[in-house]
Amino acid sequence: MRDHLLGIWRKIVAQAVVGVLALTLGLSPGCRTAGHAPRSLQFAQPTAEAVAAEVLQALATRDAGRLERLLVTRDEFCSFVWPELPSRDIPNLTCDWVWEAFEPMNRAKSAELMATHGGRQYHLVRLTCAGHSSYRTFTVHEKPRVTIRDTSGREHDLRLFGSVLQLGNQFKLLSFGED
Repeated sequence: MRDHLLGIWRKIVAQAVVGVLALTLGLSPGCRTAGHAPRSLQFAQPTAEAVAAEVLQALATRDAGRLERLLVTRDEFCSFVWPELPSRDIPNLTCDWVWEAFEPMNRAKSAELMATHGGRQYHLVRLTCAGHSSYRTFTVHEKPRVTIRDTSGREHDLRLFGSVLQLGNQFKLLSFGED
């Protein structure tokens, strides 16, 4: 009888251990190290061309909110971009200070862009960038030129925005101002 009870006890303990392990594995972050969230850009586009097309659509519909969402946020800049920039090593230069200097220029350029091109229907022909800078985990596509076709069928090369950030397979505007 004692052996029978001991066998039942072992089964109960084994089932409890398996249950705890299953629960722990089910809630664990998988292969990621705890504390390392996925590097995700909100409202990112799958290509730089898709970013340009979204800019054109936001301008056509005069949707300033949509245009604003295409730009990296303060959190994205400070979390993903700033840590890899050489300027982060300058004493007393913080991400917040850089953002506070950078953000008003972006707002002004965004408003200027909307005032100049808002309501106009453009078709994206192509996007070209004069160069790029590669960092450890991201790339900045610099001096983008958007070739558009207007409603009369004529093509124009425009500088509608500044650099485009590529983080993995995610793309967003790094700035509205020309770089």
